[in-house]
Amino acid sequence: MLKKVLVFFTYFIFFILALIYFIPKASAYYFLESKLKTHSIIVANEEIADQPLCLRVKNTDIYADSIKFANISEVDIHLFVIYNRVVLTDITLSNIAKTLVPLKVNEVEVSYSILNPFNIKAFAVGDFGELDATYSVFDGALHLELTPSKLMLMNYAGTLKQLKKTEQGDYTYDKIF
Repeated sequence: MLKKVLVFFTYFIFFILALIYFIPKASAYYFLESKLKTHSIIVANEEIADQPLCLRVKNTDIYADSIKFANISEVDIHLFVIYNRVVLTDITLSNIAKTLVPLKVNEVEVSYSILNPFNIKAFAVGDFGELDATYSVFDGALHLELTPSKLMLMNYAGTLKQLKKTEQGDYTYDKIF
């Protein structure tokens, strides 16, 4: 009996690993890119490398309404079926955003799990500080929690006025789409 259970779990783990390895990651990327295009967001000039456990996209330019919004040095897309994650590193925002926020974002991590299917979580670190975000797919609610850096507090007070200050000194923002 124990041997049958062990064989079952071995085959199950092998199946999951094979599924992760052979999942069409590039197709998922192009599907996401087409969905972004319907919202006037264009992804251009990227270099795509399909790797065994992730899809790596380098030197990506992001355009919103035909205006260059950001450059992302590297994007790693991990599709693990149960838990999916996208990590964006070394992001430089366009000078258009200079009056609102600092232009350098070190890393953004967006994750989704079928164990919590109604929420998409994100975490970002940059010259602005640290940002935790949750988007509820169920009701379209976005919740942001910002721990601002000294740079953000000194030079971007106008942006922080748009957010609600908490007792701990952090800032929150809530919006329903």
